[in-house]
Amino acid sequence: DGVKGATATSDLVAASAILIPDLVVKDASAAPPEDVKENKDKNTVKDNNKLIAKELADVCSEVQLSKGSSRSACISACQPGSCCFEEKYVMDSCRPKLCQAYQACQILHVQNEVSNDKTNSNVMTDFEAQQKLEKEQEEQSELLNSGLYEENPGEYATEACLPDVIATNISKCKKACKHHMCCFDNGLNSCSKDPIKQCKAYESCEILKRKKNKNRIFLRG
Repeated sequence: DGVKGATATSDLVAASAILIPDLVVKDASAAPPEDVKENKDKNTVKDNNKLIAKELADVCSEVQLSKGSSRSACISACQPGSCCFEEKYVMDSCRPKLCQAYQACQILHVQNEVSNDKTNSNVMTDFEAQQKLEKEQEEQSELLNSGLYEENPGEYATEACLPDVIATNISKCKKACKHHMCCFDNGLNSCSKDPIKQCKAYESCEILKRKKNKNRIFLRG
């Protein structure tokens, strides 16, 4: 009887060793709920954007760009977010949250504008180009540090885009409206329904669109 009992116990242990792992494997392989997976994906994207923003702030700092060898590293790192700085971008491929991560890359486009102005005029000296860059950076700093801008950026744009202000300093209006001009585009390029862009608050920026269209008509004529 003792032998039979031992044999029965041994058989039970062997059976459990076969069945229990199967249950464990089955449970571990079960797909997670969709809402859990979606939240995990959102958190991953958010963390990635924070990491990108931090790295770009370092590699594209003024100190790093002053070193010729480091400029190419900034250009390469900013490539995935290049659509954020085009005059028109496709919403599906260039989302506002992505562009927030690539804000540090704007310094490249400010410098490129200075470089293009120098090439087109063919008379701007290096000293003049540097002065222009410093002035634009100062205006950008003034914009960001303005108490009015922090409290109500849309109201700042309204004041910066008044006709008499534009007549003497259009750059303030351009900088205040830079990331909101898509509000006045049509079709896929339009961001008028994007709550992040606050298009209603930036209606005054449309004056730049009208001015641009007027210039095109003048050139064609």
